[in-house]
Amino acid sequence: MKKNFYILVCILLFSCKEQPKIPISNTLEIALGKRYSAYVNNLNKAFEKDSTALLYFFKIDYINDAAGYDHGYILYQLIKIYGDEKFANALQKTTAKGLQNVSQYVEVGIDANDRQKNEMKINYPISSNILKIK
Repeated sequence: MKKNFYILVCILLFSCKEQPKIPISNTLEIALGKRYSAYVNNLNKAFEKDSTALLYFFKIDYINDAAGYDHGYILYQLIKIYGDEKFANALQKTTAKGLQNVSQYVEVGIDANDRQKNEMKINYPISSNILKIK
């Protein structure tokens, strides 16, 4: 009986947790810690093309190491969702520090895959230029 109760509690706790619309790696989830809920909330809003939430993502500068790669890849997925012009317009509304953050995260997020780096330059030339993707 206790076993069933614990399983039910675990299922309820997991189902109450907001699920990201772009998958988040375990590494990033662990790195976010207490910031996880706010991150997912803003990610889901950005996914729905909420420009305020996207600007929030541009300000993130606290994710380090392997989790930084994962955050950069999520930013790259957001570029795909918004398209080049809309994403570039949002980039132009951010600070120099925000641009630097986004550029560094996107660089490492796509760095492991040359195909994605070339795809970024070809399919998103305006954003690539603003971010100075090499």
